[in-house]
Amino acid sequence: MVNFGDALGRAWKYSTNLKRLGVFTLSLIIALAIVLLPLLSVFSTTPLSIIVLNSVSLLTMIQFFTWLAVGIAAALLIYMYVILLFTHNYANQKSLGKSASFAKSRYLRFLGVVIVTGVITTIVSMVPFIGIVFSIIAGLVFFFVHQEVAVSDNGISKSLTNSYRLFRKNILGVIITFILAAILSVVIVLIFAIPIFIVGLTSAISAVSTGGLLQVLMSNLPLFVVTGLILLVGISLAILFSNSIKTDVYMQLKKKRK
Repeated sequence: MVNFGDALGRAWKYSTNLKRLGVFTLSLIIALAIVLLPLLSVFSTTPLSIIVLNSVSLLTMIQFFTWLAVGIAAALLIYMYVILLFTHNYANQKSLGKSASFAKSRYLRFLGVVIVTGVITTIVSMVPFIGIVFSIIAGLVFFFVHQEVAVSDNGISKSLTNSYRLFRKNILGVIITFILAAILSVVIVLIFAIPIFIVGLTSAISAVSTGGLLQVLMSNLPLFVVTGLILLVGISLAILFSNSIKTDVYMQLKKKRK
């Protein structure tokens, strides 16, 4: 039987630790910076007025989207490593350095699990009319594959099999965990999004009244940066919290909690 109250309490205490939250947020900032590099390179070589007038050359656009794809891929690789690190760290409650060493040694295995589950979910989602239902079921079946690698140190095949078995034996528990983690994550993100929403709304009102959208955006750029960082902290907290909830429930189901 899963004790969701204790799971939420432990996950919240773990996720609000300033050191852990700071490391996770920094990782997301680095990943985001890698994605934005192509955009910055375009702005550095092409005047803003030309971009606004859609006068960017075809070669520049091809280069931009190519490097953007590379940046997104690199950011996802960083994100997967961080998820593996913190999933292992939650289960062991040891130093982040030891979890980082573990994540480094199991990284390829973890990526293999992510790729396999992603391919399966994508394939079943392509079924006409009910593909979305199949993709949700696949997500629930593979709900604990990350924990199987990060906590139980299993291989790809065993991780998939064990995740399916856990779901089959604890269908209601898995569904409740999924709903709880999703709802709480959305609530956290919405709260941290309030500042940037206010800045965006006031900027939009000002742009409508003055007719100078670019001027308003540039004048409020520092505010957008600060409130954007606040939102990024909220996203980091939401991801870390939801992942910790899932890991705690997994440990209860596997009776691994000490």
